[in-house]
This record gives sequence, C-alpha cells and structure tokens, in this order.
Amino acid sequence: MLFEELFLEKADLQKFQMFRVLKSIGANSMTINDISDRLNLSYQQTYNTFQDLIRDIRVLDPQLALDRHDLLSQHTFRTSLERYRLFLLEQSLVFQFVDYLLQASLPTVGDFCERHFVSKSTLLRKSAPLKHLMAKYNLRFSYSSMQIIGDEANIRFFLFIVYWIGFHGIKWPFRNFTSGAVQQSFFTDNPQNDAIIRLQQTLLLGIIRLRIDHRALMHNNPMITNLTQHNPRFEQLTFSKKLFPNLTAKNRQYETRFFFFAQLSLISSAIDNKRRMRELRAFLEAEDSATWHFTQSLLNHIATVYHVKITSTNEPTLVYNIVRVLITATILQTSYPKMLDFYHEDLSGFKQTKLYQTIHSYFEQPIIQQSYPQLMADRQQTIIHLCYLLQPRLHRFEDQKVVQIWLIAENNDLLTTELQRLLEHLQIARIIQPPAKITAADLILSTIDTESPLMQELATYGIPMLHWNLEANDSDFFDLYSKIRQLYAKKMIP
Repeated sequence: MLFEELFLEKADLQKFQMFRVLKSIGANSMTINDISDRLNLSYQQTYNTFQDLIRDIRVLDPQLALDRHDLLSQHTFRTSLERYRLFLLEQSLVFQFVDYLLQASLPTVGDFCERHFVSKSTLLRKSAPLKHLMAKYNLRFSYSSMQIIGDEANIRFFLFIVYWIGFHGIKWPFRNFTSGAVQQSFFTDNPQNDAIIRLQQTLLLGIIRLRIDHRALMHNNPMITNLTQHNPRFEQLTFSKKLFPNLTAKNRQYETRFFFFAQLSLISSAIDNKRRMRELRAFLEAEDSATWHFTQSLLNHIATVYHVKITSTNEPTLVYNIVRVLITATILQTSYPKMLDFYHEDLSGFKQTKLYQTIHSYFEQPIIQQSYPQLMADRQQTIIHLCYLLQPRLHRFEDQKVVQIWLIAENNDLLTTELQRLLEHLQIARIIQPPAKITAADLILSTIDTESPLMQELATYGIPMLHWNLEANDSDFFDLYSKIRQLYAKKMIP
C-alpha cells in the first residue's frame, strides 16, 4: 500500500486502512474491537477514526441513511475503495503540490503555501517520503523554479503513474481542457475499442499536453527512433495539429515518437495481448532486434534451469511484458518509474531466490554484457522487474517458496471436500503428504479447535495455526486465502 503512504497523512491513512478492512468479506460481523485488532490501534483510536470515516462517507454518499445498529454493514460502505482513496488524495497536501506544479500557469511556492495555509517547512516535511522515492529516478522538486527537475521521460512516467493510480478513470483530473477534447482530437484518427487502453491513452495525452504547455518538450532520442522507424504500428499513428497546436513539425514528430514508446511501456490491457505480441515480434524480427535476440536467449537459459518452455506462442502476455521491460530499459538507460514501485516498497527480497540468481548469472556472463551493453546500465532493477514477472509462472518449480500446509481434518464429504479442492487448485500452496514432518509446515490448518489439548501441543512448534469450521462460509474461505497469500508473500520477499 505504498501509494497511500506516499501521499496520505497519518489520520487519513488510518481511515483508508479501516475502510479497506470494512470493505473486506465478513466485515458485517465485525465490532470496533475486531477492527482495532486488525489495525493495531487502541479502542479509543479506532472509535475516533471510525467517526471520522463516517463523516467522509456522508460527504461521498449524501443520500445514505445511517442506522446506528447497522453501521458496520456493507450497506454503510457502498462507496468503492478507489473512490474513497481519490477523495482522500484530492485533500492530500503532497498530491495537491504535485498537481499544482503540473497545472498552475505561474506557480510559486509562496502562492501554494498561501492557498493551503501551510509553511514551506511543513510542505518540505510532508513531501519527504515522495521525494525519497523520486530520488531513485533522479527526480526532485525545485522550490525556486517550482518544477520537477530530471529527465523529461521519467517525469512523464512518474506523473502518469500517480494520476492513473489515483484517478483510475473515475474522473478527469485536469482543469484547462476536457477529456472529450483530447479524445476528439486523437481518437478520430486513431480509433481504439479497448476501453481500458482508451482511458490510459487519454490520460497520457493530457499529461503530455500539460508538459508541452510548460515548454517541457521531448528531444530527439535515437533509441526511440529505432523503435518507431519501419514500424507499421507507428506509421498508423497520427498526431493532428489540433492535439498540440503550438508545436513545430519537428517537435510534433518527437512527441509522437515518445507517445508511441510510452504507451508501449506504460499502457496495458488484460485482453488481446496475443495479437500485440505477434505484431511486436514481427517488427523486432524484421529489424533483427538485439532486444528480441536477448529475450529468446534469456528464456532459453531459464528453460535449461527450470525445464519449462516459455515462448511468445504459449505465454504471449508474459513474453510481451518481458519485451516491454527490456525495450524500456534499453531506451531510458536509467532507473525509471514503474507501476510496481508504488505498490511494493521493497522487492529486494527477490535477491534471495533461485530465480533471481538464475537471471543474474545470465546477465553477468561476459559474452552477454559484450553483446547487449544497452541492457546493462540499470540491470539490477531490470533483473528484479523480470523476477516479478516470471515468478508467478516459475514459483511451482521452487518448492521451498510454496506455502506448505499441515492439514488436520476429516474426509467428511462436502464439509471438507471444498476445502481440499481449494488447496489443490491454489498454485501458491500445497498440502504436505507423508512422510513429511510437521516442522516443514508453514501453516497448520485444523478442524480441531485451537484450544484443544492436541492443538495446544502442536502450538509449541511455533507454526502459525488456523482453525477451520466444518460449516465454513465465504468469509472463512477468504480468510484462509488471505492467510496463505500473506505467508507466501513473506516467503517470496523475506
């Protein structure tokens, strides 16, 4: 939940965390004591936070009729988690500062502080966590010139991710022009039927337009030119003069090339990736692309270690995402903002995995470093990103990373059959079979009450335990899955 931690103050973050808990399955049966246990807050802190949350919900849902006997029901919290996050984000001083830098025509630190009734020192203190993350990408705030300083591509990547996560298609974030105006200028010549891509393209174009309005322009990048030259998809892309009316022909060409590259790197959809991979592969093969040769060589290396074949035919989405990462690393040649950076604070735990060692050893081969120097500039981050993509596909070959479950339960027809079926189909967990010993388990799951003599004896092993009710409902299944996911994440990223 790093995104919220970057932008929200402590009180708002606690409200958001509480709202997340209340939106979860089984929240109807919760009490204030249950919530305080989940959030590690005192009863009084939980009660006060809950009252503040209710006030926010009344603002978001004015027609809501609250019954004091039914406050913790799902009827009270009809607002989506994303809408509430946006509600809090728009009140965040840190986000308002980023938004001010992007949208204000003549920004000054004095004007911003006066508008929001804060001192410059308060602004500096509250924006510290975000500045720390931005430093990874060699980006920083300048309070004298009131702009974000750094590579323009990284600035645009950063802004796109912040606004996409924050607004996520709920509303249009920019004041000086409408989303309709952007869409009419672009989609008339570039039809797009995929709704999620259309939303992302519109947002990206809006950010580009605002950066151009501030005279923050893209310059010629030979690497991007290599991606666009002789590329049939790029040749189909049209940037009308209406979209960016004040650009010279040369600058419009640079901006068009950047947009093409940025949408390949940043914009994604869950559907039609087989076609995208097929088109991208055809282009890369026609150009005898070093990136494509590297991709194939890397996947062949992984195949020899894991004895599994990963190709653009049998895993089009996975290979497409790998190629996107490698193209981005090749073009930007530095650490750059990634969506996963805003969801996972630290992925360095991957360095302890066999997968990381496998990919790292491949990158460190002298012949690879000599053949593909363009991929070596920020290879540590590239390797971790590749691990993030490949791990869900390869984790079952690393048994030590799967959650091992010691099951104590009757074989009682439908009462436990659904449980066993769930565990059999969860790729991140498996039931330990004899002759394995209980000490190999990560979780003891039992239909016997945890207070029974048997379970008290097993508790001495120090292994997490979960009681399974024979008359389990949806909430029980959700709690089990959540526990397994938590244990799995801990094993994958220590």
